[in-house]
Amino acid sequence: MSKKKKNTYLINFNVMCNFNVFSECKETPLPLLCENGVKQTSATGWIKSKPFPNPCAYDMAVTYKASQMGEKIASTIIEYLDKETNEPVVQLYPSSYYVFNDDENFLNRLNHASKRNFQRELEKRMQIINAAAQKTK
Repeated sequence: MSKKKKNTYLINFNVMCNFNVFSECKETPLPLLCENGVKQTSATGWIKSKPFPNPCAYDMAVTYKASQMGEKIASTIIEYLDKETNEPVVQLYPSSYYVFNDDENFLNRLNHASKRNFQRELEKRMQIINAAAQKTK
């Protein structure tokens, strides 16, 4: 039985930040609330953040309040790791995903459990997006 190889980041959007300044940048630093279920704290009083690739991270930040995804999905990034090297392969955002190194065969780099989880989570998001699109018609 294979185990999912992934990292889950819960983003803290309850901070004062103008994410628009990152619109033309390669990455957007997002404040972390939890990483793999562990609450992120800092001895310095500053919120721990992690840079995520644009345009996905920027789009997530600026559409957070307007999202139909619900708070949990709208503030979660799932990063799936290579089955052999544990390097990031793909990150799943509320309404998109980012493939590292533009690898069109990225699913082949995931183990069975990770691949199934990615497909299930992607399908869940697409159903929410499609349902929202139907309501606006």
